[in-house]
Amino acid sequence: MLRILGQVEGYTFGERFNTETANILVEKTNVEIPGAAQFRFRDIAITLADCTYINVGDDLGLRNLRRVKLSYRPLGYVEKFCLRRV
Repeated sequence: MLRILGQVEGYTFGERFNTETANILVEKTNVEIPGAAQFRFRDIAITLADCTYINVGDDLGLRNLRRVKLSYRPLGYVEKFCLRRV
């Protein structure tokens, strides 16, 4: 959790998927604070330093989100699937 002057300005929820991979499920920060998202990601990466991989999920087709995620220099991409009942 990111607190500035006692105010919550960001948080991250994630889980360890297995012994080598963690999943970041939710990342939220105050967009008016430059660097807040990067600070939170760095902080959670330190917390999960014993994991080989940290999956931060999809960019949802949003250009800015893709740019930010690529700035973390990902090792690679995993193919995603959509399941639906037929």
